Amino acid sequence: MPMGAEPESDYKSLGSLSWVPHKAGMTPRTLPPKRRLKMKRTLLSLLLLALVALPAAAQRAKTEATWDEGKVTIDYGSPKWRDGFTAQMQKTDTWRLGSNDPTGLKLTCGLVTDSGPIPAGDYSLAMAKTKSGMWKLAIYQGGGFYNKKQKTWTIGPAVSSDKADVSDALAITLGDKKTLQVRFGPHDLVYPFKTVKMHKPVETEFARIKTSVNVMAIPCASKVSKLACGTASISPRGTTVTWAMKLTVDGGSCSLHFVNDRSKFIARDKAAAKANVERLNKRMENADENGKARFANRIKREEATIKALDAEAAGMTRYKSEHTVTGKVSARAASTSTLAFENERIEGGIILIFGCGDKTATFDVNPRAFFASGQ
Repeated sequence: MPMGAEPESDYKSLGSLSWVPHKAGMTPRTLPPKRRLKMKRTLLSLLLLALVALPAAAQRAKTEATWDEGKVTIDYGSPKWRDGFTAQMQKTDTWRLGSNDPTGLKLTCGLVTDSGPIPAGDYSLAMAKTKSGMWKLAIYQGGGFYNKKQKTWTIGPAVSSDKADVSDALAITLGDKKTLQVRFGPHDLVYPFKTVKMHKPVETEFARIKTSVNVMAIPCASKVSKLACGTASISPRGTTVTWAMKLTVDGGSCSLHFVNDRSKFIARDKAAAKANVERLNKRMENADENGKARFANRIKREEATIKALDAEAAGMTRYKSEHTVTGKVSARAASTSTLAFENERIEGGIILIFGCGDKTATFDVNPRAFFASGQ
């Protein structure tokens, strides 16, 4: 046998794979170069095949659009359509609009909804069915999957135009004409997506308390009542707490109402996590050893969530859930149909100036006033 030749009896071929019988001292490093190269190629092929074979539900998709008002980004799981979904969608009144993690919506602009405008920020998307069986787009904040008890803004409902062709997987797209289209199986839903500009944000600091105010350039008149116009946030000790701002201007009086209802949602999320722990404990009773280990890990994660929510709830007691500032009304030189906004920094506070119609509403806001008494 020539030096370096391979003994044919040491290798057997199985299709495109080579099987190497065990021989003392034989490792991949001691295989002949040609065999090592073939083994590497085979392993690479198997790895690529495994990646391609990942479940469709595990795949994430993203759609985004940049319009004059700002950028909209949607991140979602794209499940494959199954015929069984038709019956499921008829029975349920909510749909998570994706798979795996909740569908995310990121706005750098404001968005007009049927429930009022919402400012730039991070939200989640789902769908809710009306009594007539039509689907509304549901936009909500907070962790977890959508339920109707969450604070929700809706758009729609859209008219479903059943098509002859079927979309094999969930596809969400943002159109040039400011629309959001949902295609899944035989369903094709289109929603108006009216965005609005944000005024230049106020970023300042008072006694080591970072303060941020974001206001939308939304349509308005001289008289408005609890107009959702933006958000105000303070960041003491590295934690950001946000209040929604609602503007009221009526004749010679005006007020700016700040609302933070995070505590209610913390309580809801904690109750849901506790219910999950109870459910998982029951399922673990009849599971095998591997199943018990999996359930134990999931219970551990839920308990960690409960602990984090308890810590957040304790921190929220330092702040007021609601706060109202009374302002001054003056005549505006030039009337405006879009909410105008300016600000002035003063010692110990900030002046927020809103222009709506032929009125100007001015408010002196002190960030320390958002802390609960005694804090």
